[in-house]
Amino acid sequence: MGIKSIINKIIGYSYSKTLKFYEFGDGCCKRKLESQGLDLDFSPNDYYDADVLVVSEFITVKSAKALRSIYSQMKAPKWVVQLGDCANCNNFMSNSYNRIKLEDIMDVDIKIKSCPVSKKEFQKSIQKLEKKVKQYNFI
Repeated sequence: MGIKSIINKIIGYSYSKTLKFYEFGDGCCKRKLESQGLDLDFSPNDYYDADVLVVSEFITVKSAKALRSIYSQMKAPKWVVQLGDCANCNNFMSNSYNRIKLEDIMDVDIKIKSCPVSKKEFQKSIQKLEKKVKQYNFI
């Protein structure tokens, strides 16, 4: 194991413990998780400070442009979490003329496929994301 890989592991570990989230949309999944006692403090006021984009709302043709703009302005490395079925068009409005799947707009790193999302599912998904961040090649 070289010095480069050791430094990369240290950076990956520290980065995975200090992730900053930005939420796009105010879907019912967030409110349901907060009612279960999970404090979702998506801290940065500005999306360009965030590391993780959490999409919790269905995407329309109009909102897709704003979402692409937000994603392109986020600093690298960046990850995307799909929170619930709304963001992936898996609900009763999936056949609407102006709905777009999140996967069609950008790469999704973590998909939480349920409606509503449970606290346990959300925590497992964030742990998967932390593992993914630790394995990212920072150097």
